[in-house]
Amino acid sequence: WPDLPFFPRRIVVIQWEPQMSMLASTFNRAALCVQWSPRENKFALGGGSRSVAVCYYQEENNWWLSKLIRKKHTSSVTCVSWHSNNWLLATGSSDFKCRLFAANISSVDADVKRKFGELLMEVDVAKNWVHGVTWSPSCA
Repeated sequence: WPDLPFFPRRIVVIQWEPQMSMLASTFNRAALCVQWSPRENKFALGGGSRSVAVCYYQEENNWWLSKLIRKKHTSSVTCVSWHSNNWLLATGSSDFKCRLFAANISSVDADVKRKFGELLMEVDVAKNWVHGVTWSPSCA
């Protein structure tokens, strides 16, 4: 790439192709939040269907699949946050609760021996909708 006199660095062009993600048919409401996992090999999508879709890439079929965490939230999932270990997922919802789930995918997180979607903790201290959850940097 040629150097441009008005631009201090070289220009890098990245070719990106959108790929389809197969969401379960029960994820039938608006997506309200999304976050990539720390290793960027899956992402979590929370929505108005009271569920969280954990999407991961399936190389043999060249597309993204999803598994749902459902029947645990009683209202819309408004925020999600991944732990640095890449399999713990915290969620917040409009039912005033924060929840902690095992969001491991067997083909991606082979070393984790938890059941996908297992509810590990539920915190009920909010007085209103939960709009944000995050992990402390010291909990890594």
